[in-house]
Amino acid sequence: MHNLGCRVDVAANGQEGVDMSGKFAYDLVFMDSQMPVMDGFAATEAIREREGASGHVPILAMTANVMARDRERCIEAGMDDFVGKPVSPVALSEALDRWRPEAVDA
Repeated sequence: MHNLGCRVDVAANGQEGVDMSGKFAYDLVFMDSQMPVMDGFAATEAIREREGASGHVPILAMTANVMARDRERCIEAGMDDFVGKPVSPVALSEALDRWRPEAVDA
């Protein structure tokens, strides 16, 4: 799979994603809303709680639920943006362009 110039790690479930985000400094997290063990909403809330005022990693929801209320739920959980499934290469590239550190700093 083409990685769009990114180094990518994959978590098998929400809890693993939370654990990984505590061990490594990620520039960006794509969070699936429906995962085993801990869903993406709970995982995002756990990451945000741990971050406190020390920083803020952008978390982008990846979900098949694309209704307005679903987007609101993602934002309420602490996610910064939303990419609908099935994820197209164009949508993924556009999300990366919006949230990569060099894009945010510009």
